[in-house]
Amino acid sequence: VDRQDRVIVPRQTDQWVQRARGVRLAALWLGGRTASELRPGDPVAERWIPELEANPVSEVWASRSQQDDEAPHGGLGMKREEEERQARGLALVEAVSYLEKRDEELFCLLCQKWANEAHLQCPRHIFRAQRAQDYLPEGSPKLEPGSSEVESTVAGIKVPGERLYILRRWQGGWEDDYCELCRKWAPSTHLSSKAHQYQVENLRELPNQALRDLWQADEGDSSCLPALDADFTQ
Repeated sequence: VDRQDRVIVPRQTDQWVQRARGVRLAALWLGGRTASELRPGDPVAERWIPELEANPVSEVWASRSQQDDEAPHGGLGMKREEEERQARGLALVEAVSYLEKRDEELFCLLCQKWANEAHLQCPRHIFRAQRAQDYLPEGSPKLEPGSSEVESTVAGIKVPGERLYILRRWQGGWEDDYCELCRKWAPSTHLSSKAHQYQVENLRELPNQALRDLWQADEGDSSCLPALDADFTQ
């Protein structure tokens, strides 16, 4: 999503309105039923009703990506992408002791879950990676210092650990970042401030339910569930 192409809405809402040209659709899942599958009494919309849509829009916009230009029909491009993914996986296994290669996929020994890229950025995994020795199965070799940093670098993933305390809040008709840990608004310099770093270093448990909810269900990654209360005390 190109966030510079955001549509500013005149009213307070928790929705992010974006122009179609600023969004690249990576995957689409459609679910539907045929007329023969409908039962008597099922609701049926004979026509599109804009009032029922959160942000009605009628716009068609498309452009050819560089990958499309290099690989017609997606054949070579898909193969190259798969090879790069496997190479990243092998590099991770060599660099990080708590990842294993199982059935051509990565497996996380800390969380006992398959380690796709979404899982490696999951708050539960990041929390355990920072204390990896406490979560490794018995008999596992000790980790080298800085292993979690090696993981994020090799995978090409920017681990958003320091932003896990930041939520978006509305006030007076405008929206901005708010640090739930320090209980104050968080400008661009807040995360590097001494006061915030002190709070992070001395954190013993999550301060409120808002952060617990954020850490328990991180943006649709089901590998971060269920409840994590036992992980957040030292």
